[in-house]
Amino acid sequence: MTDRKNLLIGFATILIIAGVVLAYYDVGNEAEQPQQELSNASIERLNEDEFNLEIDDLPAGNFAPGRQETTRMEEQERQRNEKQQLEEQRTEEQSVQEQSEPVESFSRSTKSNLELLKPVQAEIMRQPGWYYHPVFADWRFQNGVYYATEYDQLVMAAASGVVKNVSEQPYLGLVVELKHADGMKTVYGHLAKINVSAGEEVAKGQEIGRTGQTGITDRPVLYFNLSSNEQELDPIKYLSKQEN
Repeated sequence: MTDRKNLLIGFATILIIAGVVLAYYDVGNEAEQPQQELSNASIERLNEDEFNLEIDDLPAGNFAPGRQETTRMEEQERQRNEKQQLEEQRTEEQSVQEQSEPVESFSRSTKSNLELLKPVQAEIMRQPGWYYHPVFADWRFQNGVYYATEYDQLVMAAASGVVKNVSEQPYLGLVVELKHADGMKTVYGHLAKINVSAGEEVAKGQEIGRTGQTGITDRPVLYFNLSSNEQELDPIKYLSKQEN
């Protein structure tokens, strides 16, 4: 009886020991798995931190060379365009300044004793040369002179001669052309009324028309032009000293 009891006690002891061993093994596996997962996560985090550190350590230009280079090129292009615009503006301003000064382009070889009478009792408002047109708003060159007149002022022949032509032109309005000695010709533009006809002889100081605002002008004026054999002359140089 005693032997049987001892046998059962030994068998039970073996079972208890086996259970303890199995339980210890399972607990060890469970403890090892989180450690392994923690180790893998730590490794991934360390790798990510190292990657971020490497990225942060890189210069911006090396990290995004395309965008940085494009921005730099665009800035250089903008600066070049601004510089070119400034140069063009200075060139245009210089050109306008030069053009605004009267430019003499008349013949100097013509010799004549012709002395002109002032064709209208008014002051010269625009001499030969470049001027800014008040209607077209641009720069133009004129060979004659403009007198600032009132409406219906008397216009006289600057020298004796023959009426070459009377006409109405889009720009100068009503126009009278006179032929004089030595191939000289005078032109009177922007008239409101013409009192002579083609082929008619006129004397110096004779009325040929009245001032007005025909053609393209912003006020009553008289355009007066002088030429010799189709070469433009400065009419101011031929006006008598008393009339100039």
